[in-house]
Amino acid sequence: MNPRRDVWIWLGIGVVALAAAVMSFDALRRLAVRAGVVVELAWLLPLAIDAAVLVATRAWLVGYTSVRVSSYARNLAFGALTLSVAGNAAEHGMTAYAIATPWWVVVAVSAVPPTMLGAIAHLAALAATERHTIDTAATDRQPVSATATAHRHTDSTPSTSDDAATRAAAPPDPTLAVTSERTALPAGGKAARMRATFERYRDEGRLNELTGAALARSADATPSLGRRYLAQWRAELDTVADTDEHAA
Repeated sequence: MNPRRDVWIWLGIGVVALAAAVMSFDALRRLAVRAGVVVELAWLLPLAIDAAVLVATRAWLVGYTSVRVSSYARNLAFGALTLSVAGNAAEHGMTAYAIATPWWVVVAVSAVPPTMLGAIAHLAALAATERHTIDTAATDRQPVSATATAHRHTDSTPSTSDDAATRAAAPPDPTLAVTSERTALPAGGKAARMRATFERYRDEGRLNELTGAALARSADATPSLGRRYLAQWRAELDTVADTDEHAA
């Protein structure tokens, strides 16, 4: 049985998620009211915490190549979840035992929304920085390819005496135009490990056997990330091959 197609599994997950969300939302809303937040705005406290959990979990599981981004997202997800559990426990405990709201609970509740905003903003900044790094890496090879084309077309009909000069002016191995992007990948990150696997398969002449899922497993990344990088790097190799063919 394929778990992805098991309706009962997904139905059970949905029921548990709905029940937990409703009960947690209500407890945190009542905690906000207890801490002095007006009733009309009390629902924003559970919204801030639950939204932070969802965003951080998504960023963690989507498989960012940088260890820094994925680690921060994971820590933020667990931190926000712990905060939610603590808020639920505090509200039910004070209600059950008729405990007056301590001053530090009021301070803690008031500090939650700006803290969640700052944490999510920092996560967004880290993710944006990594996307910029990946985009930069993808374009690093373009100047090399342009230089190669310029060298190849400087003299369309070289004489025999110019062969040596032409070979001297020729660019290095075209694969270097592809592998030059590796220097821009985060050291020790998932992308760097996947790149090493890609190059090993290429050097062994087994690139056709490499799948996105296998590439992702080599770096403990998500299959979608592996497929994205595999398609990108294969396209770069095809571009280099086309450039060589046209130049010839």
